[in-house]
Amino acid sequence: MFNARGETIVDRPAFRGPVKAGKRCVVITDGFYEWYRGKDSKYTSPTGETSQPYHVSLPDDGLMKMAGLYDVRKNEEGSEVFTYTIITVASRGTNLSWLHDRMPVILNDETQEVFSARTTAGTWVFHRVCFFRFPN
Repeated sequence: MFNARGETIVDRPAFRGPVKAGKRCVVITDGFYEWYRGKDSKYTSPTGETSQPYHVSLPDDGLMKMAGLYDVRKNEEGSEVFTYTIITVASRGTNLSWLHDRMPVILNDETQEVFSARTTAGTWVFHRVCFFRFPN
């Protein structure tokens, strides 16, 4: 699965386990791409749909921290495989609503502390699942 809807994350079987186990993570990147689909888009797909990619980044081009969940599973060979998903919310009322109806939960220092705070389920532990930068 690509993204976890924040509004239904505890109801979805795919995410219920990581939520209950406190497997929160922060996905660090310098931005993400979103496709705009509209009549005034620059590109046309082979099916005739028009679309245009937009790179979304922070105003200062700094690293972006997105809220996520991770899980660790074993593959057929018995090796651990780390997976993660980004938590998304509705983009209504934000400066991204024209581009897409969903957006990642973007954390700042204060909200990262709240996101990682101790809860009745125990301490949230951050694991370095993935750290990458988009190529220039």
